[in-house]
Amino acid sequence: MLKPSDERYYPQSDNTNTSFKHNGEWQVITRFGGDQGEAFDVVIYETDMAASEFFSNTIADWKAAESYPGLEVEELPVGAVEVDRITVYLEGNCRGVF
Repeated sequence: MLKPSDERYYPQSDNTNTSFKHNGEWQVITRFGGDQGEAFDVVIYETDMAASEFFSNTIADWKAAESYPGLEVEELPVGAVEVDRITVYLEGNCRGVF
């Protein structure tokens, strides 16, 4: 998930079981959208089936509504366990870029 400066969480893939695996390492396409210099936490979660379904349904609902409001930390399912996180800073302006 991405956690930008708005402090909300944004799941990045509704197909993590079919995400890329190269040399034993997972790769998930991630879409940043923000201003140059903005900090993002890239947060890796391990999920049980219920949490995975929650994220897939959330992404599908957001796509259908064409609205991506993010999740508050309290909304994250109990079956999602944080594994690791790093902070990255945008080198350029990515707002509105797909």
